[in-house]
Amino acid sequence: MSIFTWGMQSLVSAKPEESKNERYNPRPPGVIREGSVTHAVWHFLNANRGKWYSRYQILNNIGCTDKSADWACLFLKEQGLIESCPDHRNSRYLRYAVTTKNPSAQISEPRSQASEKGLARDEAPMPGAGVQGLVTVRRSGDSDAGWW
Repeated sequence: MSIFTWGMQSLVSAKPEESKNERYNPRPPGVIREGSVTHAVWHFLNANRGKWYSRYQILNNIGCTDKSADWACLFLKEQGLIESCPDHRNSRYLRYAVTTKNPSAQISEPRSQASEKGLARDEAPMPGAGVQGLVTVRRSGDSDAGWW
């Protein structure tokens, strides 16, 4: 028996793969997670339709960090949910508003709804995740005697 016929016989006699059960992906690509900074930015801009906001105004209204708001704006802009234009005072800075073309976003189900459907694993969410877990920053003028 030649190596070629042996290879062909092994391919013919191989068992077909069993279909894998569809697994739950808690973080599917392109889906906004409820409670995230991206969700908060989109919700804020969607609630104030027709108005343009700078990055600083978004930060003050949502109360999140600079980097998370920047990432959220980039992601929402890439998804086509918001649009940006240069600020009239300085063209280096952008202003953001909700896109009038496609105002709906795909937001992931909360863990409780997914677990009711039997899709979520029984694990606790990461502490400090989302807007609720952001750290409050101490300013130098705040006086808390004895905090150290």
